[in-house]
Amino acid sequence: MYFLQDLIDEDISENNGKIGIATEGLLWLKRGLQFMLLLLKQLVKDYRNGILNGDLVKSENLTPNLRNSYENTLKKHHNFISKQLFKVVIHAAPSRKTLLKALAYGNDGLEKECINHIDELIGNFEANVQSLVAYYNLKGLESHH
Repeated sequence: MYFLQDLIDEDISENNGKIGIATEGLLWLKRGLQFMLLLLKQLVKDYRNGILNGDLVKSENLTPNLRNSYENTLKKHHNFISKQLFKVVIHAAPSRKTLLKALAYGNDGLEKECINHIDELIGNFEANVQSLVAYYNLKGLESHH
């Protein structure tokens, strides 16, 4: 077994054509990665727009980004309780500055470098996520849960 797609095929084969634990676990990981991908893309875009417009304060609050990422990825798969929990948890989100400082191992003044690094790596990340999305869609597995 060399690829995640092989894991999916083997799992489905071992479960008589039904989605197994490995495939379902990977499905939720895929959804989480889609959430993270969208969040990171928005983080980069908002930071760059803030620099261009001379207003980084607008991009400091990550709540709108988190909400948008959630609504476009995970929300449709969550039950009522999970959706309500997200509404509460989102208010504990760090600011953009705090998040980027954590990514810089606690160092101040490296926001631009962190954003550039995220932007540099996001293409590879997106290609891998899209590969999983495409395979789940090809196999008709996304609608299972």
